[in-house]
Amino acid sequence: MYQVALIQIMNSGQAYDTAVIFNGALVATADPGLGDDTEEVEDLAVHLAIAMGTTPKIIGYDRGKLEERWEWEQVRRDLICLGDVVAGLGDEDFVKRFYRCPGCGYHWENIRTTVGDEACPVCHGPGVTPYCTCRPRDSGFDPLPHLAGHERHFPLNTNNFTYEVEVSRTATRTAVISIEDAAGTADAIEKAIEQAGDVEFPLENDANYQFVGVRSAAKE
Repeated sequence: MYQVALIQIMNSGQAYDTAVIFNGALVATADPGLGDDTEEVEDLAVHLAIAMGTTPKIIGYDRGKLEERWEWEQVRRDLICLGDVVAGLGDEDFVKRFYRCPGCGYHWENIRTTVGDEACPVCHGPGVTPYCTCRPRDSGFDPLPHLAGHERHFPLNTNNFTYEVEVSRTATRTAVISIEDAAGTADAIEKAIEQAGDVEFPLENDANYQFVGVRSAAKE
């Protein structure tokens, strides 16, 4: 998966300095104040995106966030933390952090250069610790087992909900399995996948099961 990002430094609604970031790496910049042609950089973004089979992502960056003297590397790293630009191969100091609030159950993720606690953005509960972390470019990382473990460790009114998890067998058949004793959504998904071979597909051996969708409903 390729990402071509066209970054425009915006000031009073007008675009000035322009850059192209390809898969997290800064590949071209243009400063009109130095006589650079921003259209050449814009064209580069378009042609590069076409060559990679994608479309350029246009991102406006507020000039007011920058000091009088600034560098493109500062903008690039901030856009990675904001989730607008993917991290590059050399960005080993970035960490993708996964959170779940033990007070209200809200979960979120972000990318930073440190692993630290945060306040919940919903209930504002302080000191929420990441339940797992990974490198931003680790596309094969699955946070679901870690989230399920966190739900089991910090359950929230679990007796009030029934979860209906849609499970598919080798992407050819699906079934909806009701889970009433789950600690949360992720825990319900794990339980449904564990039960799928016995409950819904008893005659089909050597199958792989995957989660398709889930919904929860309050018990009557």
